[in-house]
Amino acid sequence: MLTQEDRDALAAPFPPEAIGHKPIIVCRDCELRECAEHHAEPCETCRQIITTAHEHHQYIGHAEVTERLFSVDPEWDYEPFAVGPDGLPVFDEYGGFWIWLIVKGVRRKGYGHADGRKGGDAALIAIGHAIRIAAERGFKVALYLRRQQAQVQHGSPEPAGEESTAGPVEQTVKQLKKEAQKVGHRKRMKFIHVLREFDKWANGKVDWSTADPATLRGFIQHLEKT
Repeated sequence: MLTQEDRDALAAPFPPEAIGHKPIIVCRDCELRECAEHHAEPCETCRQIITTAHEHHQYIGHAEVTERLFSVDPEWDYEPFAVGPDGLPVFDEYGGFWIWLIVKGVRRKGYGHADGRKGGDAALIAIGHAIRIAAERGFKVALYLRRQQAQVQHGSPEPAGEESTAGPVEQTVKQLKKEAQKVGHRKRMKFIHVLREFDKWANGKVDWSTADPATLRGFIQHLEKT
């Protein structure tokens, strides 16, 4: 069975170099390649040549999630919900399927699909997707990134009550992040623009999600001067 130490290890933040950045185009005309306002250029964050009208969704790849599972349970496994007469997993009309992810005897559900892809690689993509979803929703692997992304999209503050259960360092970090958002707001910057400025200022050496108080204080000073 999973111990609290195991659960903490599964939910622990990943190092910045393990975090990927998926570009999301936010301009409809750019998607249709009919935009006269924006232009394509190399992006240092996602390493693609893409329209300037895009944002980034952070994610953890299949290899990193698999390594995290092995670190907690070398015998972890998954089982498909449904198996056909040939003994192989049954995929639905979307090219997806449900699995049980099993870590130290604890079973959690997950659904994965191949995003419209076909062929043998599509099955591997669906399996990897299902494992990542089950690991996130069932064992909190990289769940903090999804919560952070939701805050970026909606500009929402931390849920009420979290600070009361956090330790002194965590409280300080949250307070400093809120202060950075306030400084950005005074400068008419949306939260996503504050994050972009942090990434530029940190030059990829520190990630917002794992920044310590000293780093955040330095960034706030930088933000106030810009």
